[in-house]
Amino acid sequence: MLVDRVEVCLQAGLSQEGRALAEAAVGILEDAGFTADVPEACLLAARGCEQDGDQSAARNWALRAVELFGDQERPRWEILARYGVLRAEGAGDSPPPDLADRLVRTAGELRRAGWAGPAVEAEVLAVELLVREGRLGAARDILGQLAPGVARMLPLSRLGARLCQARWLLAAGDAQGAERALVSGLRALLSYQATLGSIELRAAAGGRASDLMALGVAVARASGRPARALWWMETVHAAQRTDPGGRVEDPEMDASLASLRDVMTLLAREPANVKETTVLRRRQSLLEEVVRRRSRHAVGLRAFGRRTFSVDGISEALGDKLLVEFAPVDKCLVAVVLYHGECRLVELASLSEVRHAVASLRLALQSALVTSPPLSALEALEAAGNTVQGLVLDPLSLPRADEVVVVADGPVASTPWALLPDLAGTALVIAASADAALRPPKRFPSTELRVLTLAGPDLRYAEEEAEAVSALWQGSATFLKGARASVGAAKAAMKSADVVHVAAHGVFRGDNPLLSSIRLTP
Repeated sequence: MLVDRVEVCLQAGLSQEGRALAEAAVGILEDAGFTADVPEACLLAARGCEQDGDQSAARNWALRAVELFGDQERPRWEILARYGVLRAEGAGDSPPPDLADRLVRTAGELRRAGWAGPAVEAEVLAVELLVREGRLGAARDILGQLAPGVARMLPLSRLGARLCQARWLLAAGDAQGAERALVSGLRALLSYQATLGSIELRAAAGGRASDLMALGVAVARASGRPARALWWMETVHAAQRTDPGGRVEDPEMDASLASLRDVMTLLAREPANVKETTVLRRRQSLLEEVVRRRSRHAVGLRAFGRRTFSVDGISEALGDKLLVEFAPVDKCLVAVVLYHGECRLVELASLSEVRHAVASLRLALQSALVTSPPLSALEALEAAGNTVQGLVLDPLSLPRADEVVVVADGPVASTPWALLPDLAGTALVIAASADAALRPPKRFPSTELRVLTLAGPDLRYAEEEAEAVSALWQGSATFLKGARASVGAAKAAMKSADVVHVAAHGVFRGDNPLLSSIRLTP
């Protein structure tokens, strides 16, 4: 059962969780004496490490699987394990020069041994390497052999094949053909997402769309079509969104979340000793795992229908607002700027440089949020903000606008934008997509609106903010603060509210965003 969970996690893109479970499964199988299953678990551990970016560990696990399958005289599986070694070698920045040729030979061995899926995967990897090396003729020959069977592939394999085809066409100078291949890849992605039922798995599968969006933007950049780059960004963002479709009551989930809140409250009060802290942390990890598992069985979820986007439509909805939409492409960050109908695509700094700068800014912000921060902390915060500004905003030469819509993907997703000098004093909208930010809201008769405002604890001006918001809306208003702003009271009030405004502290969990939280009264 544990091995089955690993396969589900890796298919959904949950690399860290899949790797940890796979490595644990190897130990459990060895201790239980299931020696025949150990090398298969090693292969899964190799795939998990590869997805997690640890090339060396992936190669070691795959080599161990090769050795064990050899000892067990299982040649068919040994071929699959040798392919795992090649995959690990290709995952690094500098793959061996003969790797593409070895992948092609291994693909033939895999196909003769009955591993049709891995054989296609090996050929796709070989084409990508050949394109990178400029050997377009050899890559074309392999793609020609793959083409007849692409339509019959499973969605994820079809997506990989279409991306591979698009890379070759782009390298060969056929931007229109690359675009057609990418649109077919988009259909494969939507088909795959339709098989997933929970928000977490949909979000993880949506992460596979990053390659699709990056290549779409790259094709648009090569064609000199910034508007098409914006189309790809918006289309892929829409594919990643889900519609809850109404929440189904789940008493077991509610009980687990309540227990998790209790544990987090005790941890926030700084336990008396290390032993108590260790016990609480272990309890926290256990409850979080229960919540994660439970969330994957959520029902009532559906993907948003595919929408048609145009620069003219988005520009009209923007009015006098300025749109800046970021996306990672290859190893760089790019941005599309749209203002008064003018659309520009600008290449920015490297992803690693931006990622480091944003992490430094968030760390400086945490240091400056203490009561009466030292002058050095404020100076460090200002310097960190200027660094991020120089990397992601200065090259854009933004016109001055009263309102700015920011759609941030990749390493800039968690940037505290209001700290950047160019955006100081600007009305900011941070959104998952321009379409989500600009779509007209549902219309309610003003006298029938049911408004709920919440003020969390230990946040200066939270109550004043909530009261001011309540006064802005017409209709019936409920204002919860102090002891009344509890989790239970908030959940009960939200069920009948049309508009909810929360003024409270929050915690963002980068390792699992669904475990992020808003702080209310215990």
